[in-house]
Amino acid sequence: MTLADLVLWALATYGLTFGIKDAKITLRPRNFLKKMEFFEKLFSCTFCTGFWAALAISILWAFWNGNLLPTPMEAAGLLVKALAGASSAYIIDLVVQLLELAVDRGGDELYEEDDEDEEVTALGPADEDS
Repeated sequence: MTLADLVLWALATYGLTFGIKDAKITLRPRNFLKKMEFFEKLFSCTFCTGFWAALAISILWAFWNGNLLPTPMEAAGLLVKALAGASSAYIIDLVVQLLELAVDRGGDELYEEDDEDEEVTALGPADEDS
């Protein structure tokens, strides 16, 4: 897998994760499925949804490349790709949330100066309440 393939795969994984978990177009089926506890928990976790999205993308990627029946080693690789995809979806989602927070705050409140030490402290999602 080239670097371009890896980036495309990670973005496809995040795109599918976002589509399943947060997109307006999937709101009705998502709300219907959330009546079951398994799906309610799944859709509340980017890492969890990202795992299944990455597994689906990896299987589709293998089929696209003509690999219809994977060997046991290739099947194990699908599991590794699913875990890596879950991580990439989670990281990309965190970055997107931070960017949305910065845009919502107008970018002005992303950094605050400490008057005593003249240090700049970055604010993150955990610092919203303070």
